[in-house]
Amino acid sequence: MARSVGVDSSQLRAGARTLKRSLADSRVSGVDPRELGGSTACGAFDRFVSYWSAGQTAVTQSLVTLAEGLETAASTYERRDAEDARAVRNGQDQSFGF
Repeated sequence: MARSVGVDSSQLRAGARTLKRSLADSRVSGVDPRELGGSTACGAFDRFVSYWSAGQTAVTQSLVTLAEGLETAASTYERRDAEDARAVRNGQDQSFGF
């Protein structure tokens, strides 16, 4: 029974690029808290920023890890595909990486 897997490594790389672009402008908010109103609103905003900072860092680290994983997967699929194609050309068609 033959088993095949089709992977579009360009899509994996495109996903990694998209994730990296989303991180290029990562900030807690584009809002100037002084535009929110009085000092109560500014204070609430400052508390939110201090609370969300750790969460934002975790999200950023997760996105970086995911982007790196997508790039690694693309490279791995390309490498395995080339190795398997070489094996078939050399008459070693039983050496697939399954």
